[in-house]
Amino acid sequence: MDTRLKGVTNIKFLGEFRDEYSLSALYNAADVYVNPSLQESFGQTIIESLSCGTPVVAFNYSGPVDIINHKQNGYLAKYKDYEDLSSGILWCLGNGRINKECRNTVIRQYSYPVISEKYIYNFNMLQILKNTHSCFILWVFISMAHLYHTV
Repeated sequence: MDTRLKGVTNIKFLGEFRDEYSLSALYNAADVYVNPSLQESFGQTIIESLSCGTPVVAFNYSGPVDIINHKQNGYLAKYKDYEDLSSGILWCLGNGRINKECRNTVIRQYSYPVISEKYIYNFNMLQILKNTHSCFILWVFISMAHLYHTV
C-alpha cells in the first residue's frame, strides 16, 4: 500500500454484509468505495455505491470503465498500479463535491425508466430483425452494445 495512506487513520474493514439495508447504510456512511478488482464484468457494487452518492476508486479496466467517469464520479487508476489506486482514494477524500454527480450518474444511466426503455428498444429491434430474417447474432451484438450505452 502506498505510504501516503498511512496518514489516513479512519479505515475500517467490516467484513461481509449481504442484506440491502446494511449495504445501503454502509455505502452511505463511507467517504469512498474502493474496488481493487483486476477483472470486473459489470460492477454491481460500483453502481450500488454510486447510487448512495459515494464515489468509487477502481482500476481503468473492464467493467468500471463503463460506469466511472474519471474525476467526475470517482477515480479510474492505471491498471494494476496500486500507487495510483491510493492516489485515487486520496483524490476522492479531498473532493466531496462529486457526491451529487455519483447519484446522478446512476439515475441517468441505470434507473428503472432508462433500463426499461433500453429493453423496449431491444425488443423492437428483435421484432424488426425477426421480420426481415436477419441474423440473430447481429441482434445480440446490437442489443448488448445498446444496453450498455445510450438509447
